[in-house]
Amino acid sequence: MKRLVLYYILIAALVLSAAFTSCGSRGNIDIGGTYSFGDDIEKGPVGTVMVYPVEDGSALFYLEISRGAPSYNSGRLLGQMTIKGNVGTYTDIDGYSNCILKFKFDSRQLEIVADNGSSDCGFGAFVEADNIYKLIDKSIPQYYLNAEDDKIFFEDEARRIYDKNQNTGSSGQDASEKINTVDDFVFEAPFSKEIREIYPKIGGLLTFSKEETDEVNRHLEAWSNVGDWDKLTAEQKEFISEHGLDGPLGYWEVWGEDGWYCGGGGPDSVSASSYLKSSNAGISYLPRNAHDNSYESAWVEGVDGYGAGEYLTYYFSQTAPRVTTVFIANGYVKTEKAYRDNSRVKKLKMYIDDKPFAILHLEDRRCVQSFEFEPIGRKRPDYEDEGTKWENWHKLDKLPKWTLKFEILEVYEGDRFDDTVISELYFSGTDVGCYCFGAGTKILMSDNSLKNIESISAGDIVKSYDFENKKLIDAKVTKLRSATHSNILKIKLADAEIIATDDHPFWVEKNVWAAVDAEKANRNYIHKTKVEKLQIGDKVFMPEKNIFSEIISIEKINTAQITYTIELSGSDNFIANGLLVKTETVK
Repeated sequence: MKRLVLYYILIAALVLSAAFTSCGSRGNIDIGGTYSFGDDIEKGPVGTVMVYPVEDGSALFYLEISRGAPSYNSGRLLGQMTIKGNVGTYTDIDGYSNCILKFKFDSRQLEIVADNGSSDCGFGAFVEADNIYKLIDKSIPQYYLNAEDDKIFFEDEARRIYDKNQNTGSSGQDASEKINTVDDFVFEAPFSKEIREIYPKIGGLLTFSKEETDEVNRHLEAWSNVGDWDKLTAEQKEFISEHGLDGPLGYWEVWGEDGWYCGGGGPDSVSASSYLKSSNAGISYLPRNAHDNSYESAWVEGVDGYGAGEYLTYYFSQTAPRVTTVFIANGYVKTEKAYRDNSRVKKLKMYIDDKPFAILHLEDRRCVQSFEFEPIGRKRPDYEDEGTKWENWHKLDKLPKWTLKFEILEVYEGDRFDDTVISELYFSGTDVGCYCFGAGTKILMSDNSLKNIESISAGDIVKSYDFENKKLIDAKVTKLRSATHSNILKIKLADAEIIATDDHPFWVEKNVWAAVDAEKANRNYIHKTKVEKLQIGDKVFMPEKNIFSEIISIEKINTAQITYTIELSGSDNFIANGLLVKTETVK
């Protein structure tokens, strides 16, 4: 009898122990508490996450992270993770985000990893949660401070989420919603009967050196500190005239001249099958390094051997501009020694939505290699399309993202290490464009002469319009940009004619900026006021003559061509073919 009583006491004790565990721990690890990484936002990324266990086998968390200086891009996220063992999973996938985070708990730390590249969590540019967070306070947090510094209590949030799930049956998403627009916008994928073999075009050698780095940074720092062209030295003016003022942001910047990214092209996120864990807190080999606009960092696969079978995956929204080119900086290109010590890719297998498409043959050179093919993705509606077609186009973003995957097949072996490295893998394509004009467009200069836009250079002085005082003023050119575009229009007016991209704004009689593709202009560029739609019959301002000239026709040009635009210091407009047009500021 005593044994039976002891047996039931033991069972009761185990039940009470399990009940206690469900309130504050999962598995054998107490997960509640506050975790952080980084200690100085001026020196690099920092982040904090608070974890609040809930009795239903889940936990709330509040994550706050920053990329640190110099951009200080940041992100905040409140969510609920499900717990299995010592791993929590947070999932938020809809038309606006693609965020799956894994929380791997250990006794004194927490590792957060974006699962399968689903790191589009609404953070700032290049801000990702992936890192190891050290436990700094094991007490269960009661509240967090939101962006407005209001106290938000976790208990209240837990009750709100519970009520929401009870009312919606899940996360509130309407899974039954059907999208019947796919047939209107066919996904283009240039598959052939056999997996194609593609060989690269070879770019210039990447001959980075400390001396060159210091020289570039010295000039960039000079401009940043001076901020006035007239105060620059002759040496600084010569350098900036050659290299421009808007970039690079640093010596290692990659995409500065690519109008495709400027106009909204590119993937939403990138993941990898593995990556090498770094023992140096200041260096990482994460998959995002292969698409971070820097030749200084790199993705390194993380398995034993040379990494055959390991891969990078890039995730694109269904309305992303179509891809036509892949650029690869193969190996660890930041120094010649790093390049030779580590392994480089010899062959990559490229997949479109996990279907084999091509074998990319890379040469063993410290340079950028490009691979071209027919467009991949969905073609945007034309600017003439109205109403339901554009509405249907935007509904496509509720569909899962499509992917490009690059799998390592063969490598060039490193002199010291078998780790295989890709410094940068990025793209170009079609369907986008920075505001641009065709070659031969006449720009009004400060001395009232005219100069072809392609002949403009940094330091030139052009005429701009002062709206407040209603007069022409001088403005300094800081950069001439060029890109090849296919969204080209010939706009004929009663007193002028101009070739421009469809998203370039003109000042019209209604006292607004207007572009033929206003939707693209508003989506891709920063404006003080909304850009309206430009159409036949509108009248565009000609400051020299102080008149408004009526648009007679808008003709689409069906061939791609090189186009140009300029950037100015202290002004956001200039005169092209007599018409008042706007400069660009990319979002």
